[in-house]
Amino acid sequence: MSSLIVDKCFYTQLALHSLLQLNGQHQKDILSLKDINALQAACNSLRPEIIFVNEDCFVTDAQSGHALREVINAHPGTLFFVFISKENLNYQNYVPIRKNIIIISKSIRTTTIYQLIAHNLQLSRFTEAEPEVETEQPLDLTPVSLSRT
Repeated sequence: MSSLIVDKCFYTQLALHSLLQLNGQHQKDILSLKDINALQAACNSLRPEIIFVNEDCFVTDAQSGHALREVINAHPGTLFFVFISKENLNYQNYVPIRKNIIIISKSIRTTTIYQLIAHNLQLSRFTEAEPEVETEQPLDLTPVSLSRT
């Protein structure tokens, strides 16, 4: 199983590599890609567990956005983290969009993203070990409480 990172920022790639390795992934199973086309090609040959995508890689190009949508639909068992690029610097949590898509800020707490990664890797490895058992341990995706102000 592999993890893919689509972000042009070297420091973000480095931090994500470290977090994934802390969660038991091997360096050879973590790929850094430059754009959505490379992601699409990699997903055709790999079965990634987790994919990190920076919003800047697809928001300005409609074709890249469409290609990312196709990748997401083709890999429903893969967890996608989308980094928002124009964020409030104080926002340190995440927003689940779908079962397999989570919007995060680059200011997210390390412990929070570590827990999200650990849960997903644990769940995918359990499913891989016992594919006939359909036990889905849902992740608590209720971190955000919106105020009315």
